[in-house]
Amino acid sequence: MISVIDPVCGKEFDICDAQVHEDYCGWAYFFCSDKGRQKFVAHRDRFTGVEQRARLNVSPPHHKSGTVR
Repeated sequence: MISVIDPVCGKEFDICDAQVHEDYCGWAYFFCSDKGRQKFVAHRDRFTGVEQRARLNVSPPHHKSGTVR
């Protein structure tokens, strides 16, 4: 199982259960719903900064393939 965190709602889930994903600046972001992806697309800067990763306690992987932990 590979766990990912939805950057909008903060929910942790298995990557196989991702409903949609969005690539942005070399990162893959996974979402538990399309509604969350739509919010992300509308406000990318709100959900992609260092502050967001710190809030979700996510360390980016060294190979920049997404928010997988």
